[in-house]
Amino acid sequence: MGTQRWSKRLALGIHEIDREHEEIHRLIVLLQDALRTGSRDVVQRQIVQTVLSEVMQFAQRHFAYEERLMKKVSYPEYDEHKNEHKYFLQQIRGLKGRLQTGESSITSETMNALSNWVHHHVLGTDTKYVPYLFSSSAAMKDVQRDNGTARCGV
Repeated sequence: MGTQRWSKRLALGIHEIDREHEEIHRLIVLLQDALRTGSRDVVQRQIVQTVLSEVMQFAQRHFAYEERLMKKVSYPEYDEHKNEHKYFLQQIRGLKGRLQTGESSITSETMNALSNWVHHHVLGTDTKYVPYLFSSSAAMKDVQRDNGTARCGV
């Protein structure tokens, strides 16, 4: 599977958010590795389900954090941004559902699409709210208070 590598060019300059983006990417790579060995046998299918659950839980917490910060600075594209988060979570729910029912396995194309979504979301969507955070002392106090803490389990 053609996983995009994590690189510093994806950094937004906000340590906590950058760390969490890297963790979401790491979980997707872990999921791809689990799928590479196959999701047909029961044990492997359970491993894939577990990693999908981790991706879902981590992404939910991370997205809630980003959305809280965006609200704090009255980010004008908040609704559109939140809808992108919803889309990602719907994709993960759909994958979990398909695996649970045995409807299908997850293809490399699907995993590449998830990996690409993360990269495009960070570079194309997340970069738009960063100037709003940097211009808000209240938001930056929240971010600085959170730096170095494991809010999302990283």
